[in-house]
Amino acid sequence: NIIVFISQFCPSVKGIELLSKDSPLITWNFFWQTDIRVIKYLANWCDINNKQLYIAARTNDAKEYDFYNDVLKGYKCWRFYSRKTRTGSYDLIEKANTIVSIDSTLGLEALARGFRVAFISRKPEFKLNSASFGWPYKFKNEGFF
Repeated sequence: NIIVFISQFCPSVKGIELLSKDSPLITWNFFWQTDIRVIKYLANWCDINNKQLYIAARTNDAKEYDFYNDVLKGYKCWRFYSRKTRTGSYDLIEKANTIVSIDSTLGLEALARGFRVAFISRKPEFKLNSASFGWPYKFKNEGFF
């Protein structure tokens, strides 16, 4: 019983803000709060239900592992799946019972391939049009699209 969270980790510089033409300035710390909440919720659920949580890494950067290791201190259920090969993430999602994605194209590819994928919206208060599911297309905010 494997749950895969698709990482969207990107090394950030403290104090640097994200700029968008359709939103006010956003700090990296604020931006990553969605990921942190989701991953902690998944880890807690997996610990309680004796499931395995795999983090499908986006990079080969040690900072990515450190980020998740810091966030998931105290949880026993998780494993970090680094990108050792070009197809590693694809191999991992094929083993998953459920895949969780915030805004990953790998999540969209998994959905297109018929896998069970949950998409979590990144911070609705960002009010970023480009953060909407399926952007630039317009889909309903809830339910099957």
